[in-house]
Amino acid sequence: MSIEDFKATVEHAFSRFRMMNELHIIGGEPLLNDKLPDMLEWLHDSFGAYINQVIIVTNATILPSGRLMNALRETRFTLLLSDYTREIPELTNRFNQVIGLAKENHIPYGVTFHPFVDYGYDLEEHGSSFRSCVQKSPYLCHEIRGDKIFYCTQARINNEIRGYGYKEDGISLVTSTDEELESYIHGALFGHETCKRCRGADAIKYSCPMGRQMK
Repeated sequence: MSIEDFKATVEHAFSRFRMMNELHIIGGEPLLNDKLPDMLEWLHDSFGAYINQVIIVTNATILPSGRLMNALRETRFTLLLSDYTREIPELTNRFNQVIGLAKENHIPYGVTFHPFVDYGYDLEEHGSSFRSCVQKSPYLCHEIRGDKIFYCTQARINNEIRGYGYKEDGISLVTSTDEELESYIHGALFGHETCKRCRGADAIKYSCPMGRQMK
C-alpha cells in the first residue's frame, strides 16, 4: 500500500467514526513497506489523539530499520509479533533479534502464537460460525481498505475469492447513509452471507499445513 492510499484509507475511516479503540496495521507483512515509518508518524500526528492503541502486526522475519525504531519510539505504537517458531524453528534467531531490538529501544511489544488454520471458503455451510465469533469476540474487528469497510478480515478475503459463487462486497464509507453503515456493522445479528462459508473463531480447530518457501 502506498502512503497516499494509507492516508486515504485512514481519512475515510475517520470521516465516519470519531474514535477507535484499536487500529491494527496488518499485511502480508507491514515491515516490507519502506514507507511504514512515514505512515506511522503521519498517523500519530493526524489521528493519534483519537485512537486508543495502534498495533503493527509482524511475523518477525524482518529486522526493523533504525528509522522504524525511531518512529515506534516516538509514537509509542505497539509491535505485535506472530510467533511461528514452533512450526519453523529456523525463524527462532531472527524472532529473538526483533524482540531484543524492541527491548533495547523501549518499544512496546507483545507476542502471540497463531497456528495455521483453515477458515473454510468452500460450499459447505457453517451455520454456527457467526454465533461462535460473537461469543468469543463480542466486539468484532472490521477491516477498512480504501473507501470501504468490510465486516471482518475474512469477509474481505472472501470478496477476493470468486470461484465459490459468493462474495462479500463490504460497504462504502463515502456513499452509505448512517443507517446503512450501522446496519452493516451492527444490524446483521445473524452474520453476512460470507459467514455461512467461514468457520470463523472455530477455525482454530481446523489446522492446515504451512507452506514452505523452498528457494
